[in-house]
Amino acid sequence: MPLQQFISYLANEKRYSQHTVKAYENDLSSFINYLENQYQEQPKQAEAYHVRSWLAHLRQQNISPRSVNRKLSSLRSYYNYLVKNKRISLNPCKAISSLKTKQQLPESLEKDQLIVLMQSLPKSNFFEMRDYLLLHLLYATGMRRAELIQLQASDIDIDQQEVKITGKGKKIRFVPLSKELLNYIHLYMTFREEAFSECDRELLLTDKGKKMYGKFVYNCIHRLLSQATTKIKKSPHALRHSFATHLLNNGADLMSIKDLLGHASLQATQVYTHTNIEELKKIYKKSHPSS
Repeated sequence: MPLQQFISYLANEKRYSQHTVKAYENDLSSFINYLENQYQEQPKQAEAYHVRSWLAHLRQQNISPRSVNRKLSSLRSYYNYLVKNKRISLNPCKAISSLKTKQQLPESLEKDQLIVLMQSLPKSNFFEMRDYLLLHLLYATGMRRAELIQLQASDIDIDQQEVKITGKGKKIRFVPLSKELLNYIHLYMTFREEAFSECDRELLLTDKGKKMYGKFVYNCIHRLLSQATTKIKKSPHALRHSFATHLLNNGADLMSIKDLLGHASLQATQVYTHTNIEELKKIYKKSHPSS
């Protein structure tokens, strides 16, 4: 089956994450089911009007343009794979443009908010220190939630004062750590050894000493950030946005931020320049006599 071969290609050769591979599979299965039910056609027989019909069907279901574009991107990649492997001669998505979307600028917390919050958090036992490090590591490194979950104790290099982060596509990057944060990690490891004599290799663990999972991290960060703000989405990704925004506001160049975030292209990082411009506009309107 071409679909299963493509999914295997994404997982084993492209080395995409489980979450990404599952999203591709769901998107492609949706199109294939639509094609069979509406037109009694197989994927290899799809033409541009089939794809346009499917996109229109998705919009009629009130699926957002952003989500529709992601599904179209999955489909385009699948048919590129079939063309490359000479299963078909033409990609039916080639002439189809993505839907226009309203750019959503990433929200971030104020630097002072985060500093006050981190200073106020208790750090007297394993559970308190674990929660603190969840927050501090996400903000200090800009790593993704999935990257934090996979982070192992051996990824912390005390001598070099840095952390090794394994990102999308198994790409490795190194991000500096402050002495203060390294001291907290050392203290956490002491608490961890006292709480769990035998535990998983991952650095940060659940209350039962097991590997963390997405919902666990989200709930913890949401609870902690609720102490600092009521205005923005209180998620792990908000800390990644804060990391990038605060770097840019303090003069870091875009290429350095790109490397620290683990972005594959500069285009993904450039959204933070728009955030910075919006902040400048607010300051101008608030401060300039003519505004």
